[in-house]
Formats: sequence, structure tokens, C-alpha cells
Amino acid sequence: MHKVELMENLVCILKTYQILIAGIVGFTGVVVTMLANGYLQRAQHNRAIEHDKQALRSALKAELNANKQAYEHRIEQFSEPSSDKDALMQNNVQDQVYNTLLDKIGILEPGEIKKIIEAYQLINEVPYRTRILVGTDAIGGFENEYIRLKPHHIDIVKKIHEALLPTIMAAIESIDEHAKNA
Repeated sequence: MHKVELMENLVCILKTYQILIAGIVGFTGVVVTMLANGYLQRAQHNRAIEHDKQALRSALKAELNANKQAYEHRIEQFSEPSSDKDALMQNNVQDQVYNTLLDKIGILEPGEIKKIIEAYQLINEVPYRTRILVGTDAIGGFENEYIRLKPHHIDIVKKIHEALLPTIMAAIESIDEHAKNA
């Protein structure tokens, strides 16, 4: 009999508080759903950031490799014996990708950013340093797109390229290292 009374009391309590119980169950479901959605949105956001990082790294690496190859080619070209011939060097640098994506560089790792910025700062300085060395009268072309190097300037410009090439290579290596760790 005691069990019957207990069951009757339980049924009475459930009937009396059924709206409250339904509210608690419903509210708990809403909270759980909100937490799950928040987790899924954070995960998607993190995947989007990682995708943006990889795209940025790929673009910058491609441009840095183009600069590296240009430097290597110039070093090779300037190493060839040329007697008394002048040489031409591009007055413009390949930094369009960097300049376009500079506002997004902050998503990369601090050490990686430092090496990339150092490389591009030096890449941009080479034509400037060369113009100082040879003088402004050695700039030519329709839009001043090349610098004419006299034979006595060629070896100095080659040494500038040789000195700055490791910085470009360090930036490329940093990108590769961080891409592997991502």
C-alpha cells in the first residue's frame, strides 16, 4: 500500500509541475544546442583561418621564390666575365603579392612574419641602393624600368645580391617550416 501512495503522490506532483518540468527540459535543450552550435562555428572559423594562412603562405612563397631565382640569375649573370660591357638591372621589384596581402600577414606566426618582412624590405632596398651607387643618370627606359650598371659597379651589385639572398631563403624556409607544423 505504501507503494501505491507513493505512486499517487508522484503522479500528483508531475501533474502539478508538468509545465515547469517541460520548461526545464526545453531550456536545457536550447542551451545544449547553443553550445554545440558555438563549438561548430569556432571549429569552422579555425579551419577558415588555417586555409587563409596556407593560401597566404603559398602566394608569398611563390613570389619569394621568383625573387630568389631572379637574384640567383643576376649573381650568375654578373659573375660571367664581360670585359667592358655595361649590364642592365631591373629597377622594379616583384612585390605585388606582398603589397596586396600585407593587411592579412598578421594571421601568420610572429617569427614567420619577421622573416618575410625582412626579406621584402631588403628586396625593395636593392634598386634604391643600386641607384645610389650608380647615380640617377644611369636609370633608363620608358618608365625608368632599368638601371644601367657600368663594369666597375657590377661586382658591387653582385655582392649586394649575394649578401641579401640568404634573407630571402630564410623567409622561404620559415614559410615551409610553419606550413609543415600547421
